[in-house]
Amino acid sequence: MRVAVPTGRLEEPAWGWLERQGFMRPDPCGRRLWVQLYDLDVVRVRGRDIPHLLVERAIDAAILGRDIVEESGVSLWSSGDLGFGGCRLMLAVPKSASASSRRLRRIATRYPEITRRWLASRQMEAEILTLGGAVEAAPWLGVADGIVDVVETGATLRANGLSAIETVLPCYATLVTLTGQEAMVRTLMRGGERAHAMGEA
Repeated sequence: MRVAVPTGRLEEPAWGWLERQGFMRPDPCGRRLWVQLYDLDVVRVRGRDIPHLLVERAIDAAILGRDIVEESGVSLWSSGDLGFGGCRLMLAVPKSASASSRRLRRIATRYPEITRRWLASRQMEAEILTLGGAVEAAPWLGVADGIVDVVETGATLRANGLSAIETVLPCYATLVTLTGQEAMVRTLMRGGERAHAMGEA
């Protein structure tokens, strides 16, 4: 069975979660992108690639942030909150601007689909500018009135003269697989029990 762990901020806590299921990571992993843990293959990949890799059947399951799950548009089964990776997708505007989201004409984001659905749910209209990163610079550059992005502590927003004014989506780490393949997740949990037993043998 192949399980993906996203590189970046969720990688270390994701390994911790796997270890709590009984799958102990080799130390150190070094530059290796995949490791074999008993009957489980774990691969380290970019989070945004995970939904596509699931569709391609290259992996069976993955630990992934809810933001990527919701943005992907892929029909995925989710286990719910795994207890780590908590953050919020938030609407933020320059501190000097009006706090009313209704006045926004253009929003910069890495999450156009989530932003579009959120605007529709609020019966609001705004142009969406899709950027690959550093969206906090968009208002300063004059290309957007506000942004929608992941916020953990708010330090990056404050450093760039922005204030969060509304939560678009609460986010957390979750275990995912293709809809209809939930048995894979149960196999993973049973695999953890087997790994623990083998470790004690």
